[in-house]
Amino acid sequence: MNRESVKNGRWHLISRTESLDSESDPFEAFEKARLRGEPSFFWMHPSDGLWMVGEGVPRKELQPRPCIISTAAETHRHWMQNLRLDPAGRPGVGPVLFGAFRFRSDHPVGIPWTGLTPDPFIFCPLQMIKMNGAVSRIVTTAADGPLAEDLNVKDSDSPSTRSFSEPPAPRLIEAEGMSYGGWVEGVQRILGEVGKGRVEKTTLARYLHLRFSGSWNCAGILRRLSASYPDCRIFAIAEKGACFLGATPELLMEQKGGRIQSVCLAGSAPRSTDAGTDTEAGRALLGDRKERREHEIVVRWIAERLKGKTSSLSWDREPRLRRLRAVQHLQTVFEGAVAPGGHLLDLVSAIHPTPAVGGVPLNRALELSGDIEMFDRGLYAGPIGWIDGRGDGEVALGIRSALIRGEDVHLFAGAGIVKGSDPEREWREVSLKFAPLLGALQLPPDTVSGVGME
Repeated sequence: MNRESVKNGRWHLISRTESLDSESDPFEAFEKARLRGEPSFFWMHPSDGLWMVGEGVPRKELQPRPCIISTAAETHRHWMQNLRLDPAGRPGVGPVLFGAFRFRSDHPVGIPWTGLTPDPFIFCPLQMIKMNGAVSRIVTTAADGPLAEDLNVKDSDSPSTRSFSEPPAPRLIEAEGMSYGGWVEGVQRILGEVGKGRVEKTTLARYLHLRFSGSWNCAGILRRLSASYPDCRIFAIAEKGACFLGATPELLMEQKGGRIQSVCLAGSAPRSTDAGTDTEAGRALLGDRKERREHEIVVRWIAERLKGKTSSLSWDREPRLRRLRAVQHLQTVFEGAVAPGGHLLDLVSAIHPTPAVGGVPLNRALELSGDIEMFDRGLYAGPIGWIDGRGDGEVALGIRSALIRGEDVHLFAGAGIVKGSDPEREWREVSLKFAPLLGALQLPPDTVSGVGME
């Protein structure tokens, strides 16, 4: 196969799916792939019994392709039009494309993402192991060539079975982040714009830079996230020695057989180990005018942008509580059917970024948050997920997340600022949202509570 044929689209992907008899450890499979330096991804929804681990590319000519979310659907169609299955036509088998998109494709790459892929990308892995329920499979995909040659994967290269123990956790040496004074000033600036009617909502993010005595084993981090947050999507993508991972509760869009679902989370309150206190906090959240206003802004945004792209659409008329380990949210679930000719990624493009991570009006809100945050969000709060050959898949938001590069770990979290927001309360909310990754890093929640408080 020559480069010109790939450039002109005259190539084929050949995919073979086989059952796996031996049990696979998805966490160790991902760590093996990551340490080999191959482009690799991890996806797990523990409560559904679904996980996938993919690595490598079919040929060097098919490296991960830069792609923005507005063109991703066409890229997916192009890849799938050039796919041949072996054996052909077997249901429920075949490769997936995995994608990770920057929060803002029009924003220059900056700290802490410097040196990584400047654009988001989607790619089809050379090899993927996946489990759905009790069924475990390995999917191998090659580009052109004789099937017997291209799909010959040696057992020693399999990402599935070899085990290794997790090394001791490195020691935290240093922690830094936005100062509390800077946060208060930023929130007050946004509230000033709200008061003048220039914005209705702006989501403001913080990030913590943690430096450790050594590098982290990502398998252990993912294992702990999956155990603590079984109802979340646990994700990771590794490239060029860096790994972006997290446990996101926010499902931006899911499609199964023409049906879609989108989950809106906005409005937060802390959890409590005391059942009565926890119940009262949830009741107060449901009745909080400021939190309900923040939530309704996001609901309105999603409803308006999905109506023209779906043949039916319904959603909860009153929000419900979504309880996670450290924080509880107001949640509204949208359900509907894809309009004829519609595509999962077109729906994602229509609603991202929602006001849950952006703001209203969007451009002014992003201008405000970008000026205050002073860092590049990169993949944080961007769409991340997978899509198969039938167009089914899951795309979540890359929140409750961290970027790991050697001894450096960057944690990301944000809060929505609307009329009635209190800077101190929003600071505490963001600190709560750091908890999932702090726990996965084996750090107590108050380890970094003083960071930025000088």
